[in-house]
Amino acid sequence: MFLRLKKEKGAAAVEFALLLPLLVVIVFGITTFGFVYKEYIALTHAARDGVRLAAVGKDYAYIRNQIEKDLPKEIIQSVTIYPFLPTARTVGYSVTVTVKRIPIDMKIPFLVIPPFELTSTAEMRVEYNKPEG
Repeated sequence: MFLRLKKEKGAAAVEFALLLPLLVVIVFGITTFGFVYKEYIALTHAARDGVRLAAVGKDYAYIRNQIEKDLPKEIIQSVTIYPFLPTARTVGYSVTVTVKRIPIDMKIPFLVIPPFELTSTAEMRVEYNKPEG
């Protein structure tokens, strides 16, 4: 009924060779996604810590210093606080802190992914408008 070839010795090796690039992409993709997700969580925590300090009246230098304790300073591209001056922050209104990371270059074999930036923004109501010295 069915014609069977008798020479199938290398069939498994050929199938493995065809599927190997796909398996490599999947494994490297999962590990790279984990790394990027860890970086995003760290960025989110740094922005949240920074906005908490801004909400209680700390100045830019102090907030930047605290964010650099959470993240290595070589990966921070910018820290933006709005309103910038502690005296311009009004009780009951929001203060926003945005932390931007330098672009991440993902290296996955067989795929070309352009570098991309991670940004995290946190917002909180101002509790104290008199800057602490």
